[in-house]
Amino acid sequence: VSSSELIPGDLVFFSGTYSTAGASHVGIYIGDGNIVHASTAKDGVKISSLNTSYYTTNYFAARRIV
Repeated sequence: VSSSELIPGDLVFFSGTYSTAGASHVGIYIGDGNIVHASTAKDGVKISSLNTSYYTTNYFAARRIV
């Protein structure tokens, strides 16, 4: 799924969270350019915008599970 075709429920994967190659973080797209994801132990589950520099830089892929 391209980032321009995301619909609520799509899984969005990011790299760069750890030093390993490939996806290392995942969120669920909830619409309006936002994902819900488990952030940190301190912050817990939160909603974040995909338009922030961290997520635009580390965007890896998206998948639709039907």
